[in-house]
Amino acid sequence: MLNYLFENLRKIHGVQCLAFVDDIVVFSTHQNIDIARANIDQTMIYLEKWCDENQMTVNTDKTVYQLFTLSTKQHLTTVKYKNHDLCRQDCFRYLGITLDNKLSWRRHADENAKKGASRLSLLKRLSGVMWGSSPETLATTYKTYVRPVLDYGGGLLATASDCCGNKVDRVQNKALRLINSAACSTPITALEIQTGIEPMKVRR
Repeated sequence: MLNYLFENLRKIHGVQCLAFVDDIVVFSTHQNIDIARANIDQTMIYLEKWCDENQMTVNTDKTVYQLFTLSTKQHLTTVKYKNHDLCRQDCFRYLGITLDNKLSWRRHADENAKKGASRLSLLKRLSGVMWGSSPETLATTYKTYVRPVLDYGGGLLATASDCCGNKVDRVQNKALRLINSAACSTPITALEIQTGIEPMKVRR
């Protein structure tokens, strides 16, 4: 049933639809914000009608909208569903990807770096000076436990500023020093060669 809904949403002019299970994203891209909003309004009307006919409901408390634009001008847009004003957000997380309204990916890089840094605590515990695990074990632990969260949505950072990528790079650099019990002054390139772990920017 939901597949039928998704297919019909994609047929609405100027609107595209993404879905994961019952989480739906509809979006419209246009240079004129009023036209994009009109496309979304048309989608809301269709969604309301379809839900009424199929005895389904939309949780408006969990339904938000977001305006992506590089313009510094303030746009007072509204999106309604069944005469209910949906909440507008400047930053939203969908399937683990943090979307800011300028698509700078700054918040996404922050989230990945924060999660990665929190997982470094395991490497610290495993890398005890007198009894710690071997560098090979630490490297494997990093690749399987820490790096996946740094990598998540990493391709998006290819379009971000160097500052965003550097936030994630710094977490890997700390991991490389833990793996090799290296001093802060040790060149990162040497640690990458020694562990066989490529720079994060190569993976983006």
